Amino acid sequence: MQVISNNPYRVLGILAGATAREIIRQANTIKKFITAGQDPPCDYCFTAFGKLNRSIESVDIAVAKLNLDSDRMTAALFWFFKGSLISDEPAFEALKAGDINTALQIWDKLIFVETKEKDKKEWNPVSGRNYSAFHNYFVGSLLNANNDSKNLSNAVAAQLKFLESDYCSMFVAKITDYTFKATSKELQHLFLNEMVREAEQKTINITLGQLISVLDNNSPVKQNLVKNISQKLTEKITAEIEIAQKSAEDKEQAAKRGDALFKQTKDDLEQLKIILGEQDFTYYNTADKLANEILQCGIDHFEYFKNTGINHCRHSMVLLDLANDLAVGNRTKQSCQNHRLTIQQWIKKKGKKKNLFQRYYRKFLKKTHY
Repeated sequence: MQVISNNPYRVLGILAGATAREIIRQANTIKKFITAGQDPPCDYCFTAFGKLNRSIESVDIAVAKLNLDSDRMTAALFWFFKGSLISDEPAFEALKAGDINTALQIWDKLIFVETKEKDKKEWNPVSGRNYSAFHNYFVGSLLNANNDSKNLSNAVAAQLKFLESDYCSMFVAKITDYTFKATSKELQHLFLNEMVREAEQKTINITLGQLISVLDNNSPVKQNLVKNISQKLTEKITAEIEIAQKSAEDKEQAAKRGDALFKQTKDDLEQLKIILGEQDFTYYNTADKLANEILQCGIDHFEYFKNTGINHCRHSMVLLDLANDLAVGNRTKQSCQNHRLTIQQWIKKKGKKKNLFQRYYRKFLKKTHY
């Protein structure tokens, strides 16, 4: 996750909350080491999370990214800061020694309550004693390559609980000066928008659906995020449908066009389904449009190749089945089934045995891994 691994605070080897004077002093020190051909100091780079190659140019870029309060705030949302000497300092020492698990365990004990059920965790309330632990647990978890999607979902939830709390203002005060104003809701939006970008680029082991699921259903932040994400996904799917339609006159390539359309959109449509639900109008409408276009590809392929033999029919049947599975509306599903029946009847009229077709059909499914 570039926003953390190449965070300007990390490049400079300092914690979020460093003053402008400390930032400049640290940058000058690092550049002196680089000029002398020596390894720069790395107090808070935490190389346990991966090697960091620094140059004078990268140091200057990091300083520039911390010039404005708004930039410092964005960077701080994705880097460690010290809110408690008692808990954070031992965790940072563990990270310096390369012991990620110990650091995460220190913060874990502060933010979670032990329960009788092994795999179930309950949250401690955010307090002056543990508020930085919520944030640092999130940063450490995202940098820890061994974390699975469930742990990462917990980490995101921890960060959101921190940003929703009254202690968020203490964090802002440590990072910026008194002139910077940002509400808890604005910081949540800033944080979630960056997480969405990383999820879309697949740089983290968490999906958009999982990201949405950690938000409170009644939260305005969730409502806004759902709206933005669903719009992006819908636009991407619609764009792929339009690409397929532009080359619809080339009937010979209809099957390949249908395959490509399905593969380009299936993940986005699944995310849209998770986020909105199958009965939501936006999902319903988008899924049926996609299904109809894949259906048309199957029909075009059949019509073009039907006189060349049964082997070509199998691909049409697969596309019709895919369209039927994607469709939500009864009208679209019925259309898929009607066209499937038409092809089956054509096969019978050609005097082909049903078991011969089924053998070809099963063999094709196995080969293409649909």
